[in-house]
Amino acid sequence: PHFEKMLYNQAQLAVVYARAAVLLGPSRWRDVARQTLDFVAAELTSADGAFFTALDAEVDGVEGSFYTWTSGQIEDALGSSAAAQLLRYYDLEAVPEGEG
Repeated sequence: PHFEKMLYNQAQLAVVYARAAVLLGPSRWRDVARQTLDFVAAELTSADGAFFTALDAEVDGVEGSFYTWTSGQIEDALGSSAAAQLLRYYDLEAVPEGEG
């Protein structure tokens, strides 16, 4: 997966969510479109109004580490029984090694 938050993806998603709201009626899609644009305004816009193209997902030299969990972190968060069930359900019992 590609973990960066890209400006063009956020713009495309906002359009899709807004269209869904128009087609399906006022709903959560309108809220999601608004939240997506709020994110762009807060995180991808500079103080002088220019746009940033992306937020880097690299933390401590590891791509996507902010967005991924090791099986140990899952176990710490959920407890061993629930973690085992989640890993089994999503077929993640052998969490892949590698970047991100």
